[in-house]
Amino acid sequence: MGISRSAYAAYGIRVADDVYEEIDWDRREKIESDLTPGTVVFLTAGAYDQDMAFLVIRESLEDQEPGRVKYVEPYNATDTSAYPYPDWDWALVSVAEKFGLPVLSPPAWMFVLDES
Repeated sequence: MGISRSAYAAYGIRVADDVYEEIDWDRREKIESDLTPGTVVFLTAGAYDQDMAFLVIRESLEDQEPGRVKYVEPYNATDTSAYPYPDWDWALVSVAEKFGLPVLSPPAWMFVLDES
């Protein structure tokens, strides 16, 4: 049996794995269905048998091939009309707080490798 590798690029936050793992699948689905239509979704990925838990913005989530480059427009704090980041930040943190998920990283672009 071999190891399969994939990668994800997404804008999101890392949440406490142990708290996430305690949420049963029905509650996870309920959390996602309560969100603004599909804005925030769960992502679990990481080293083989050591997945980490993330809340990510659905529209930012992309499968990536390891070794490929993804260009992301930099955030311009003086012209927020062109950038969704303040709204995304609010959505991510609100969901984490609503469901008691401790946040381990601030909202940011992430590239996460996954092994299964």
